Amino acid sequence: MNPGLGIYYKATEIHPEIFKWKPSLFMLRWISRITLEITNIKVERLQDISEEDAAKEGIELECWGIDRIYGPISRSTRIKEFGILWNSLNGKKHPWSQNPWVWVIEFIKCAPKN
Repeated sequence: MNPGLGIYYKATEIHPEIFKWKPSLFMLRWISRITLEITNIKVERLQDISEEDAAKEGIELECWGIDRIYGPISRSTRIKEFGILWNSLNGKKHPWSQNPWVWVIEFIKCAPKN
């Protein structure tokens, strides 16, 4: 809560039930807890995602063992894991196998303005 202003964030705080909640879509910028600045927008085929971009999407690999020379080994790739995630979220209308065109939006987190 922002003291003195009566601003409550439903996702993270205990709040009185007397308020009618407004979706964050309608939140004023000065009230928001995070501001993102778009740095690049492009269109590409879904399956053109790189290992680096899949990592930026939050995909992590589980290690299946240790190789004496090369260290941790995995039986998957970030791209394959991203495809599995994609299908779990979008598979009914736009499955990974259709390789749809997608928007790639890059952004940075801006420092809060006080």
